[in-house]
Amino acid sequence: MNLVLSRKEFRSLLEVLEIADWVLHAYKAEEPAETRPYRELEQKVLAMAESFGFEDLVDYDAARQALRIEPRFRREQPGAGFHHGIRERCVLGSTRRAAGRT
Repeated sequence: MNLVLSRKEFRSLLEVLEIADWVLHAYKAEEPAETRPYRELEQKVLAMAESFGFEDLVDYDAARQALRIEPRFRREQPGAGFHHGIRERCVLGSTRRAAGRT
């Protein structure tokens, strides 16, 4: 099967991958084994970044021995502030539930 994406769609896909990675791994010290298939798929997509002209948004993380989305990309993407908003809602929601408030 082939998936044909425009350059704009591929960039959106990179954003979606970054969001998914954060959701899966933001609060875990170690990467869970059950997320390995997602990481492998992410690596396939990131390996295609150069062919879409986005080689500057992907670099090699020697510690993980894997490609990663360049940290600068995280700050520049349109929804860059979403991490903070989600974290605030999750933390505040958990705190309120623990205190018996919703």
